[in-house]
Amino acid sequence: MKRLYRTLVVCAMSLGTLVQAQTIVQGPVTNPSNGHRYLVVQASNWTQMETFAQSLGGHLATVEDVLENAWISTNLTNSGNWKLFVGLNDTAVEGTYVWADGSTSAYRNWASGEPRPEDYCLLQPGLGGKWTMVNSTYSQYGVIELSGSIKVPGDYVTIQAAVDAAYAGSTIEVMPGTYTGTVEINKPLTLKSVYGAGATTINLASTGQVRFVSGATGGTLLDGFTITGAHNVAAFMADGTGVGGRVTNCIFTGNHCPDELGGAIYIRNAFGTVTFENCTAAGNSSLLAGGAYVQADSCTAVFVNCLFTANASGIPNFHGPVESQGGTIILRNCTIAGNTQITYGVSAYGGSIPAHIQIYNSIVDRPLTAASGGGITATYSNISGGWAGAGNFSGDPKFIGGGNFALRGDSPCIDAGNVYDYSGIGGAIDLAGNPRAKNDPNVMDTGIGVPPIDIGAYEFQPLDPNCPADFNGDGFVNGDDYDAFAEHFEEGC
Repeated sequence: MKRLYRTLVVCAMSLGTLVQAQTIVQGPVTNPSNGHRYLVVQASNWTQMETFAQSLGGHLATVEDVLENAWISTNLTNSGNWKLFVGLNDTAVEGTYVWADGSTSAYRNWASGEPRPEDYCLLQPGLGGKWTMVNSTYSQYGVIELSGSIKVPGDYVTIQAAVDAAYAGSTIEVMPGTYTGTVEINKPLTLKSVYGAGATTINLASTGQVRFVSGATGGTLLDGFTITGAHNVAAFMADGTGVGGRVTNCIFTGNHCPDELGGAIYIRNAFGTVTFENCTAAGNSSLLAGGAYVQADSCTAVFVNCLFTANASGIPNFHGPVESQGGTIILRNCTIAGNTQITYGVSAYGGSIPAHIQIYNSIVDRPLTAASGGGITATYSNISGGWAGAGNFSGDPKFIGGGNFALRGDSPCIDAGNVYDYSGIGGAIDLAGNPRAKNDPNVMDTGIGVPPIDIGAYEFQPLDPNCPADFNGDGFVNGDDYDAFAEHFEEGC
């Protein structure tokens, strides 16, 4: 019988090196007693195998007890012909044995005369699962252990293959790298990058799209990716009856749809709720609403701690970077600023399908517009041109500048929001990962709550007494602090 071999070349960004190609000759095989998955890798030395294992999100196997040892010996044997590296080694201190994953398992199954004064452990299924020690030049097969979550590219080379194979409720963890093509999710699962959007990209290569479709419900989570490269389709779409879920810590950038709607995000006929938290849509464009577009009855798109900037519309006179032409958009502590080729910041157009937009604790640097049955309500927000509603005002939000939309220390948005429109809904941190609702004792509170929350996607961090040179409160000391000091100095008291 022919055996199917897979060769993976993985750029392990977290390790800062190009991992040598390895051939997986068996697996993944799931151990039902612990839910972990195991791969057998063709012969090389222990160090190369462990480096490869880490690039897949795992380690050479840790053998916890006699049952796991027996399971490996029975199920990963090639009729008993393989000898398998496992994670045990004493490279740091001779005679002090440790596992590659840091486990403290004390189980040992030494063969007669072992352990010898060598470095790396081999499990030998053909010898009843007994263990021997070998030196660093020894080349042999190895067994890699992956945790209960599905690994990409460890278990599956592509994200879509992992999604297709996953059961409802599964977690898929994606290692750093660039992955190409469509990702369509049709079941409640968690798809997350291990090291975040800065290290993990989904390149849609013009024709691809990330989609939540029928079967993806409120338990669906997409977390920690940069999503780019869409052309003539929105980068992300939710489409289908009852579709819902969450998208967190994602960056949508470089998506251009000149003849379509919603360059970054398009919610259509979802009849559910999709929530975006701590996401950025920057540098996208489309015919309408380069940032986010909703066009459906009985669907809701919620944005919390999100930034929309440098997005463009092909019809600038009537449409903003965030628009509803049906269904509901809710903006909580969002910043919509610095977008191009637009007249409005947020737009709602109704018609046969009601369109509703609710704005809380947000900054919009262009006017709002609502027409043809569309409606917008706003409270405790800084909206260019003003808008009726409690706590609203219009004024310069005083961003740090230079593409940084965090607040300066003299911003009118500090302590000006309503914490009750955020607490219990948004997370404990802002878009930059700083604590929310952090009171500034130097500012008169104009918002609601104790303490109130800042307006916009970023919470101002009051001057740290241990870092008095951080005049703008962004956590760094640089030229921006000098500019903040000079501006205040010139203004006087």
